[in-house]
Amino acid sequence: MLYESSDTTIAKIKNSELIAVGVGQCELTIQQLGNEIYHPIIKSETIVIDKANQTIHFDPIHMNIGDTVIIPTVYASSGLPVSLVSSDTSIAEIKNGKIYPKRHGNCYITATQPGNKLYYAAQDIIQELLVPTIADSVPNVIYTAYPNPSKGVVYILNSQGKRIELQTLTGETLFLTENLSNEYIDISTFPDGVYVIKIIDNDVYETLFIILQH
Repeated sequence: MLYESSDTTIAKIKNSELIAVGVGQCELTIQQLGNEIYHPIIKSETIVIDKANQTIHFDPIHMNIGDTVIIPTVYASSGLPVSLVSSDTSIAEIKNGKIYPKRHGNCYITATQPGNKLYYAAQDIIQELLVPTIADSVPNVIYTAYPNPSKGVVYILNSQGKRIELQTLTGETLFLTENLSNEYIDISTFPDGVYVIKIIDNDVYETLFIILQH
């Protein structure tokens, strides 16, 4: 038997098997050359190939106190890239597929995949993100960083005598003090941006986010 596709960008024949490679319609011709007993025969069939469905796998988002970046487990069954969108970028924003918490609160992260010429769009999957503070688990401990945004001097309520660390959103420590003598730090020497302040008291700590705008 001989097989021939009228459009190999839609369907092709390999080892007598029909392989779909695109979306659309083409003609499949089947030919039997015959022999001394049988006449040859040719038959054509119309082949219609539709887009495939796909789904998104998106695990629930878990964040620990002190986390400055979250790498979510999310992918599409098609292998196509998945985009993430935050419902509140003041709480968490998305950069290069990673989630960067900015302040305490909760928001929703939506995973989308719009499809392409071979796949239909996947159904969006939504997961809730809760950005905690140490006050969520330790009653009567309240730390506040102000003003926020700050031009350089940041006052941290209830921080005297605590270990203070200033970090970037990627986790790089810019400076630390083991025993803060006053309830403020000066970050004016750093460029504008969002920074992480960690207040550490024995085995517990709280993470605050501060915006520096000179």
